[in-house]
Amino acid sequence: MAVSLDFARRPFRDDRPIIVTVALAAVLGAALLSLNVRDYYAFRGSSAGTVAEIRKLNEAANRAEERAARDSSGLASVKLKELQTESVLLNTLLKERDFSWSVLLTRLERALPDEVYVTRLSPAVLPNGDANLTIDFVGRGPDSIVKTLAALAKDPYFREPVPASESDPEKGAPEGFTFHLSVKYLAAGEGEKK
Repeated sequence: MAVSLDFARRPFRDDRPIIVTVALAAVLGAALLSLNVRDYYAFRGSSAGTVAEIRKLNEAANRAEERAARDSSGLASVKLKELQTESVLLNTLLKERDFSWSVLLTRLERALPDEVYVTRLSPAVLPNGDANLTIDFVGRGPDSIVKTLAALAKDPYFREPVPASESDPEKGAPEGFTFHLSVKYLAAGEGEKK
C-alpha cells in the first residue's frame, strides 16, 4: 500500500484561470457598459435636437393649416362664382353700352337696297364688340329678299346673311313682301384692325 503524504488541511485548487476569466469579463463588461452609457447620452442629446426640430416643424405646420383655413373661409365668403358671373354680366352691359347704334344704322342704310326698309332690328352684342343681328324687312317685290342678301354679302361690315322666313302680302294690304333674316355685324369691318 502506498503512503500518501498530504499536509494540507484542505485540498489544493488552482483558481487562477477562473479569477483571470472573471476579471477579464468584468473589465470587458465595464467597457461595454461605458460605451452603452456614452451612446445613450449621445443619442439622447441628438434626439433632443431632433425632437425640438420636429416640434418646431409641427408648430409651423399647424400655423400654416390655421392660415389656410382662415384664407379659405375668407375666399368662401367672397363667393367667387357670383363675382365672376357679375363681372361677365357687367362686361356684357359695357359692351352693349359701347355699341354704336348710329354707326350700325348708317352702315345698314348704305348696304340695303332702296326698295327695302327695316321694321324691326335686335342685336345680340358679342364680347369682341361685334353683334348678331335679327332683322325684319319689308320690300316692294318678291326679289327684295335676293337683293338684300346680295347687298349684305358684299358689304365688309356684314357676314353670313341667312333668311329665316318670308311672306307675301295679303290682297288689299298696303304692306309689301315681308321677310326676316339674321346676319353677323362686324363693328370694325372685315380686314380692319379692332
